[in-house]
Amino acid sequence: MRGFWYTLEAVLAGILLIGFLLAVNTFYLSPRTSEPQPYLILKGLDEQGILRAYAVADDYSGLNSQIDTAYNHSVEICSTGCVGEKSEADNVFVGRYFVSGENSYDPKEVRLYLW
Repeated sequence: MRGFWYTLEAVLAGILLIGFLLAVNTFYLSPRTSEPQPYLILKGLDEQGILRAYAVADDYSGLNSQIDTAYNHSVEICSTGCVGEKSEADNVFVGRYFVSGENSYDPKEVRLYLW
């Protein structure tokens, strides 16, 4: 009969432990805030067939007009080694996307800065 009580005690302890962990997980942990994802914005433009034409033509203003986001943003297009723009914001999110040329291999790097 002693083994039965030990088993029952172990089961109750497991239930209490699992209940405690679920309560801590659902009530006390702060939810993640949504952060901007500039890479996904650039990838979406590339999948729509918009990004490559603007990148090859070095058309900053045209590409800027295609970006629809609630954040302040700037775009940089360069062949190799982008230098980057300085922003006065505290948190700046950067997404990099590489595209090749249309008729020849002329790679371009497109950077999207969100703040």
